[in-house]
Amino acid sequence: MTRSFPGEVMHSRFYRRPEDYAGQTVLVVGSFASGTDLSRQLASLNLHKYDPSGRPFTPDGDDLGFGFTKVYVSSSGEPNITSSSGPWDRYTTHVPLIHHVEGPTIFLEDHPPLEGVDVMIFATGYNFSLPFCKRTDAPWCEKAVLDVEIEAGERGAGEERDVGGIKGLAMRELDGLMLFLEGDRSIAFPVLRESASFTTFTKSKQMLMTRRIRHRPLPVRRDASPPNIPTMGGPPPPFPPPSHTPAKSIKPLLRTPSNTSASSLGDTP
Repeated sequence: MTRSFPGEVMHSRFYRRPEDYAGQTVLVVGSFASGTDLSRQLASLNLHKYDPSGRPFTPDGDDLGFGFTKVYVSSSGEPNITSSSGPWDRYTTHVPLIHHVEGPTIFLEDHPPLEGVDVMIFATGYNFSLPFCKRTDAPWCEKAVLDVEIEAGERGAGEERDVGGIKGLAMRELDGLMLFLEGDRSIAFPVLRESASFTTFTKSKQMLMTRRIRHRPLPVRRDASPPNIPTMGGPPPPFPPPSHTPAKSIKPLLRTPSNTSASSLGDTP
């Protein structure tokens, strides 16, 4: 389908950093976990530099070191909700699935074709790997959280310690919250059961820690609003108001002349 495409075609596993594609037009195929992370990072290159139309915010915006990064996301349905929950979404254009490719033209299903795309990134999700959870150890010998065992030689030299661990494409044996190991709330897998980006993963960790540490809220900056964290089984306790206790006064340091004792200045050595 993409053999005639003159630009770069790659899989998300070879993606390293968004700056490698700055100033280009990128089509991300897939809007779940990996696709959401990639499109968010790529679109965020434009924040505070360009408006969504590509116009620089400052007269010398074209001299920022790279141009406007245009991001398309191709998916079969509604985009992942985490991809539209931040300022980067204004710089992302969601389009239908690819029908076929002819040279530089990408034809879409029931949508005008795309021209001028420099890179196509196929984002097919994450492969979960827990090499420290051995199939022969409890509770993994009883709970099939992941269904494949890591074999010798598949993870490269120096990784013998990973043999016997578990891996797979989907998490199983989790509770109704799809967060804790079924029957054991001392083991948690934040968001891994669902297709979710690292942005959602971070919020899930905050929620988990808030609820686990005796319902105490996480510390927040004094000048920031409390984060909007989803709750389990009821709302979390309110955040305590910032303390207004005045800081202790600090006496200025006095430089003592060499011929003057500290006691003569009113201080006790």
